[in-house]
Amino acid sequence: MLQKLRQIGLTEYESKIYLAALKQGASTGYKLAQVAKIPQGKAYEALLRLEEKGFAAIIPVKPKLYKAIQPKIAINQFITHKLSTLRSIEEDIINKAKEIKTPKEFVESITITAGSKNMWSITQHFYKNAQKEIKLMITYDIYPFIMRQMMEEALSRGIKFKILATKMSDKGLKWMREDIESGAEVKYFPVEEIRLTIVDRKEVLQGILNPRDLRDRVNIYIRSKELAKALNMYFESIWKKATDIR
Repeated sequence: MLQKLRQIGLTEYESKIYLAALKQGASTGYKLAQVAKIPQGKAYEALLRLEEKGFAAIIPVKPKLYKAIQPKIAINQFITHKLSTLRSIEEDIINKAKEIKTPKEFVESITITAGSKNMWSITQHFYKNAQKEIKLMITYDIYPFIMRQMMEEALSRGIKFKILATKMSDKGLKWMREDIESGAEVKYFPVEEIRLTIVDRKEVLQGILNPRDLRDRVNIYIRSKELAKALNMYFESIWKKATDIR
């Protein structure tokens, strides 16, 4: 869990003191520093930052007590705030970039990257800028909360979703049904190593997976209408054979 807290944006000391606070309940900074096994001065600094980020509350008694906010509440608020900040920055950068005159050059129609991190900026671009539809071929066992939030926002704008689930599990089935309730069309068809995101039949993100580690992938970002059309036909051919989720 320590590593996961680091991944969402907490520092090492913040992560350790937060876990200590979850285990101890309302405690002094001195006690939490002992449990977390970090220097006392660093513990107080981390606790103040955790309060600012919504992960801890300070109880104004003598001596002060620090209480951890439950992860479900704290992480949801933290991610929502972070998304709002990033979108504000994104909008500001895009508006400023429009003022820069750039030469008309040949734009690459295919970009290849590696790793799951590199696909997120493209995925966010897709979900925010889609005009009509998004088609997905995904592994529901790996379905980040932030991706579900982006889908719900797109659905609220009237974007249609067709989702092919490539694996079937109890956890995945639960998420499939939740997406159906949200307004998406979802079917199941086993596909081993290919994942797709097709937006408005114009842009595609194709992932080639490492079967030993589903998070390890090569990403092919396609901005070619002809290639997108071909991959859309491939998606639709599988969709016809896929099983409805009940």
